[in-house]
Amino acid sequence: MTDNRVCLMRIKYSTQNPLSPKRANAVVYNMFSDFHPIRKGHDCYTKLFSIKNLRKDGFALSIQILPERTVKERGEQYGLKIKAVEYSVERKMPDLSDVKGFEIRFTSPTSFYYNGIDVPYFDPYIFWQGALCTYKKLKEREPLLNAKAIMQIARLEQCECKTEKLMLDDNIPFSGFTGAAKFNFTKFTPCEAKIFMYCLLEMLEYMGAGRKTGWGMGNVEFNLL
Repeated sequence: MTDNRVCLMRIKYSTQNPLSPKRANAVVYNMFSDFHPIRKGHDCYTKLFSIKNLRKDGFALSIQILPERTVKERGEQYGLKIKAVEYSVERKMPDLSDVKGFEIRFTSPTSFYYNGIDVPYFDPYIFWQGALCTYKKLKEREPLLNAKAIMQIARLEQCECKTEKLMLDDNIPFSGFTGAAKFNFTKFTPCEAKIFMYCLLEMLEYMGAGRKTGWGMGNVEFNLL
């Protein structure tokens, strides 16, 4: 059951130095560029870390597990103090037998790059494709389901998303969607598939979705229905 889970950590940092999305991303790169999770992501053109809840006084960094002493000492070099550290595998997996579906909330602008174009709106196929790509790179193996299979067992029932624009820095505009989407499992969805979906959603809650997750974009939260 636990083999589908991705082992990640989230470090909640505070700072007295205001951080723009561009600056926060640069700080993380400078702190951990010599570690495998950052190097691997750089080599495959994918952010294998994400910044969540980015504010001027701090942020939460999600990344594959590093020594706590290291994340503390390196953070202090950049004026960051650790408020808390949590691990994805510490969360107890719930009983999914009676779960009817789930809701995904996009709490910071989310956008995808697909077939050479920007997609700043919610498209379920592109969304699941992106999520599975991140999962595969973190787990370094093929996922249990592909995007088409997910769309057959988890039907989109409601989507309330809107596209908005913001500036990541003085000269870097960004467009993406925020809002929520609800999915219902079909009555024939096997328990094994529900377990995989829970693990995939758990990963998304840590790693985010789409472009610029290392800049605080693509933050995802979910709840079971």
